[in-house]
Amino acid sequence: MIRKTSSIASICFLFSCGTGLKINRIDFKPIDKDFSRSFDNQSFKTGKPIGGLSGGTTLLSLFGILKSETEIVTLTFKNNHLLDLVYKDSTLTKTLTFQVKLARKGYLEISLVHKNIKIPPVIPFLYSNVDLSRTRIGLTTNNELVIDNKWERSGSFLLFMGGAGGRTQYFFKPSDK
Repeated sequence: MIRKTSSIASICFLFSCGTGLKINRIDFKPIDKDFSRSFDNQSFKTGKPIGGLSGGTTLLSLFGILKSETEIVTLTFKNNHLLDLVYKDSTLTKTLTFQVKLARKGYLEISLVHKNIKIPPVIPFLYSNVDLSRTRIGLTTNNELVIDNKWERSGSFLLFMGGAGGRTQYFFKPSDK
């Protein structure tokens, strides 16, 4: 009985695939190669509460544009590796382009490695300095945009270690305009 239970549990563990995002698989809709949609710039929900933010964060601030009065942002996936963010700021239409990777599970991923130094490479017990950020972009079945933002900044020298990291999801409604 114990052998059957453990074998069933191990099979379920090995074959239960997630989306790579922290949303249920039944709520996830894969992004196709012809993806182009508009979303509200203001998030309506986050994966965890953020102190000091009453209205949530903006879509553009997750991509480095901190001051913008725009209400709608259009995302277009082009050439299987480029993502365009188009927004209208005052009277000018601006475009940001990012290198992305379309994952097999159906989300887009932007990875930025600022520093990743490890001495020795496999088990860095002498020195390490890591500064990473990863953004995953997905869709829900309600056509809501999900931005999964993960970051890590850490370092070590001999026995001294320190650092921080975090992961938060932001949800954006599709634009009606």
